[in-house]
Amino acid sequence: MTFATFSVMRRMRVCLVVNELVSRALSFARAIIEKKRIRIELDEEPDVTAEGYPNEYVQAFLNIILNARDAVLESSGGKSCVTIPVFRENGRSVVTVTR
Repeated sequence: MTFATFSVMRRMRVCLVVNELVSRALSFARAIIEKKRIRIELDEEPDVTAEGYPNEYVQAFLNIILNARDAVLESSGGKSCVTIPVFRENGRSVVTVTR
């Protein structure tokens, strides 16, 4: 297998389990977030799937989580919780991040 073949294979769209990717991103960020005393509430439907690129999904979601952490720290509301529901709606996977 050449590097070019490997590179193309890594960029292939695949069916992915959104729940697993959200959990993976949270595992990277959890220590950073909890150190700031921000609670994470994850509310998931089981086996939510989508088609896409797993590594890019994790990276994008990790960025969103870290942005949520920054928003909580900058706000004066005092609510130190980030809520993340994962669900299906109209045949699509949906993940929202709210504080």
